[in-house]
Amino acid sequence: MELFSRYALWDSAFSEAAPDIWARQTFEYSGRRPLTLSVSVQFRSNPARWKVARRRCFAAEVENRIRCAGCQRTHCQRARFKLNAMFFDLAQLGVRDSYKLLTGVVVPRPIALVTSVSPSGLVNAAPYSFFNLLGSDPPVVALGVGDRKSGEGKDTASNIETSREFVVNIVDESLASAMNDCAVDFPANWSEIETLGLETTPGQVVRVPHLSGAPASLECRFHSTLHIGRNRIIVGEVVGLWVRDEFVDSQKFYVQTNEMHIIGRGGGGNEGGYFRTSDSFGLKRQSFDEWQEENGENS
Repeated sequence: MELFSRYALWDSAFSEAAPDIWARQTFEYSGRRPLTLSVSVQFRSNPARWKVARRRCFAAEVENRIRCAGCQRTHCQRARFKLNAMFFDLAQLGVRDSYKLLTGVVVPRPIALVTSVSPSGLVNAAPYSFFNLLGSDPPVVALGVGDRKSGEGKDTASNIETSREFVVNIVDESLASAMNDCAVDFPANWSEIETLGLETTPGQVVRVPHLSGAPASLECRFHSTLHIGRNRIIVGEVVGLWVRDEFVDSQKFYVQTNEMHIIGRGGGGNEGGYFRTSDSFGLKRQSFDEWQEENGENS
């Protein structure tokens, strides 16, 4: 496997770094662990010339000897690589590898435990962590539902696009186990609500019920579907919001988010990695004038 990263090369004879040097890395694997790494360096002065150094893949910063057959200059013989970051060309990776990388860095992702109603009246519940609030005027959410391997839409997508309504139930720690059970691939004629014995409350604006145990639920109307490859992204307008009494000040419209114990999704594959969101901190957003006053007029 080859990956490309930008490196800084420190010449032994000069103090300045040359930041425009590229390194081509070739990993050799033993099982799942990279054992060695070949680093090919492209010098800015001569992009056609590649030098190769070999090292053990353990340290974040190493010394290498670059042997140049056609040049005896000092800076070609000895170089120091500072490993700041690694670039992954996702077009060269498989879908699963890209998924593992991206879901490991885009965290925590809010979890939408979506309830929807089938044409026969069955209430479906399924969790999706490719979800977020994307706007406020009007309030808009998006769900990355995806497709089945056959290319057909999943039950949630089919129900939403048929009924044009759905509810996003926010997941807290008390709902985590039930949310995970809802991820089971039950047959289409099975209702997760009935099978798992989940309590629901009728919708106020939409006909889809929400989970009574959820700390908050967003009643949504279907807006549109965006297809990108095998991604099926459903956009909905939020037309109603349920928040449990103990978590909201209805006069000031203030939500006590820390008290809700909402969880978020991380990486971790089938065994899952989840985050608690009860450890928050605050940062005051400054105006430009405040920033100038704090950092000086000439900043």
